[in-house]
Amino acid sequence: MPDIKGFMEGLLEYETFKIVKVQDKRLGVIYRAFQIAIFVYIIYKIVMDQGYLKKEPPVPGAVRMSLKAPKTLSTPDYCDGALPCVYWGANDILYPSDGAGTGFFTTRVAVNRYNPENNCTFIKASRADDPCIFDLSKTKNETLLGKSYIADIENYTVMIEHSIRGQTTSIGLRNGLMDGKLVNSKGKTVKTWTNATRTAENPQADGDILTIKEILDAAGANLEANSTAPGAKKGETYRSSGIVIVIVIDYKNVPFKDNVISYTYYPQMIDGNEYKTTESIYQSDGSYIIKDRHGIRLVFQQYGSIGVFDFISLLQNIVAGFALFSLATLLVEILMLQFLPEKKDYEEWKFETTHDFDLHRKEKQKKIQSPEDETAENQAYYNQTSPGLRDKRLRHKFCYKHVNLSATAFWTFMAPQQLFHDLSCDFGSLFNNQKCSDIRVIAGDGPNTITFHAHGLVLATRSRILPLPSLVILRYMYSGEIELDEYGVPIILEFFVAAEELILEKLINHLEDYLIEHHAKELKENFLTLRETSYKYPSFKKLQNFFTEIAVKNSAAIFNSRDFTSLDKSVLVSFLQGDLFDLREAEIWEKVVEWGVAKLANKIDIKEISNWTDENFEVFKEIIEEFLPLIRFFHISSVDFYPADFHRLCDNKGATVSVIKVKGTGQLIGGYNPQSWSCKKWLDGKGSFIFSLGDGKAENAKLSKSISEDGPYDSPNRGPEFGELSIIMKSEDFQNKPGCSCGKDTEYEHAIMPNLENGKVNFLVEEYEVFQIRKHETRCYFRLPYFKY
Repeated sequence: MPDIKGFMEGLLEYETFKIVKVQDKRLGVIYRAFQIAIFVYIIYKIVMDQGYLKKEPPVPGAVRMSLKAPKTLSTPDYCDGALPCVYWGANDILYPSDGAGTGFFTTRVAVNRYNPENNCTFIKASRADDPCIFDLSKTKNETLLGKSYIADIENYTVMIEHSIRGQTTSIGLRNGLMDGKLVNSKGKTVKTWTNATRTAENPQADGDILTIKEILDAAGANLEANSTAPGAKKGETYRSSGIVIVIVIDYKNVPFKDNVISYTYYPQMIDGNEYKTTESIYQSDGSYIIKDRHGIRLVFQQYGSIGVFDFISLLQNIVAGFALFSLATLLVEILMLQFLPEKKDYEEWKFETTHDFDLHRKEKQKKIQSPEDETAENQAYYNQTSPGLRDKRLRHKFCYKHVNLSATAFWTFMAPQQLFHDLSCDFGSLFNNQKCSDIRVIAGDGPNTITFHAHGLVLATRSRILPLPSLVILRYMYSGEIELDEYGVPIILEFFVAAEELILEKLINHLEDYLIEHHAKELKENFLTLRETSYKYPSFKKLQNFFTEIAVKNSAAIFNSRDFTSLDKSVLVSFLQGDLFDLREAEIWEKVVEWGVAKLANKIDIKEISNWTDENFEVFKEIIEEFLPLIRFFHISSVDFYPADFHRLCDNKGATVSVIKVKGTGQLIGGYNPQSWSCKKWLDGKGSFIFSLGDGKAENAKLSKSISEDGPYDSPNRGPEFGELSIIMKSEDFQNKPGCSCGKDTEYEHAIMPNLENGKVNFLVEEYEVFQIRKHETRCYFRLPYFKY
């Protein structure tokens, strides 16, 4: 029969903390000051920082610009300088941008015509050595317009249009429906826009209109200032070399206005940069007109934080803010206990130390004690207490000894906690007393048995069923005390099982708290086995939640568990299907391979993958085949394999062939290294060669042998390289970042790629593979972006 009364009493218990009021005005003033500061911070976060909004970054829309010439053109002073001026229309000055959110305004231009010779047609050159290939440095040109400035460029006006939308909210606006302002590089607002000002400035315009001079001034730029770009000539101005200006558009909600968004332009000049571009126009007569443009490049970046009112967000910010009030208490207590002159007095009042329970137990066990012995023991008890608490604790002690005190005096001096301890001690001694026991317990088998006695009344009161556990659990049922420090996790788990069988709910909660607090490391190291054990018993809720939290927040604990490779296949599949692992896909794949190799080792006695046979590979394939659909190989990038994994998989494998597929063209290039990769810088070039398979046709293939003592270049921070320039792979991300190139050097006979510019061709890598060369077989050891054996 369940103990309903005991359950209700435990459910309705209320636990509170002991509070000591320190009457010190200095501490009170400091504490209130901290509280006021925290309260001001809460108000700021909620009101000024708009903590009542559900915020999200805006999704950038299009940024579009149009240029318009001034009604009246003037003749600036710079037109009488080193270069003449020309007057161009707005459409000629605004050159098409190379991407969304950018624009280019020409400030200096030169125009040349390049005519074909020898009956050539530039666009029909069909061979790499065709003399009709258009080359600026070799083709004769006719100057149509010498270097000239664009006159009065500062007075041209620009209209900027842009838009945003929310990711999860219904917000979607263009700048014509928002208020905006322009802030200069010193933080001062220099221009504002509203619907009214836009209409007054141009009723037909829906964007923000400002002159190029206003943009330059706000960015702190001056076209007549000397350029600091590395390629600029001495005395050359930004008008001649060009300039780059980044304009950040910051969006945010207008305070206290629902769904009203504003924006701010923040222009900034990028010092030390120039900008130029070349416009090539093919003519019907076969010639090219080349416009060499220098000017102002504008780059727009949209960011910020927009949102709508959300009660949950407001509530979260209020709760988080008021939680900071506990910080005021913590700071004052640190100040009180560590720095103030009266810290010793404060400490005595704040912390209370009980008497020595060993002396108390000795006192309980004595049947007769002489007055002299009692006096000596009282003196020892007195000496081991702090001065501020001696009188109070002696009163507790004497109250216990002098049983002839009245009931009122007893409860006045005897602390309830002391009474509970005395009761616990009495029941603990009852366990060691065979008198009145009505149950005999025999534990163990054969000669390893132990017999002890118990009392049916205690067992019936403490447990709802009577299967008998170990001696420790029985002792707990009598005394309410259990010592766990001397036991390891396996023994404590036995206590768990016994407590589960006896339905000792409070003990189960205590054991769970103890394991999580004192043995969390061992729980994580043996995650899989212990998790499986915990789920066998429904009452082990805290342990189950502990393991679930580890699986969600720290999935590495599963992979780093000592018993990972012994994990059942169905369990690992369920983990992968649930997508619980917060790890890179490459790390998950490597651990799956590790698990598969461990299972393979149980079937086949092999240690080195280099010794695997075709049959071994077939067995390994069958083991991991079920995992392959669960691995997102398309998420595995070069960052996952380069450079450490390249050298881990390819070093010390003997002769290898590296094959690289060039991104965009599909061209295959590569090289042969007759030695092992081993991070030893320059390797002997004897026998090494590089090659290009061109477009896949045999007649276009090229082979270049090593002609130097130095051949392949082996660095721990690079991929497979050959020569000083022949094949270079030093990018951190072969597929997306520059750093890979092919050129001509003195280590190999000739270059393997045509159209070398500045002695090399830069490229990105779509994928590459490294093959080990053996006497009778070739095996792939490394492949980007996929890994395979």
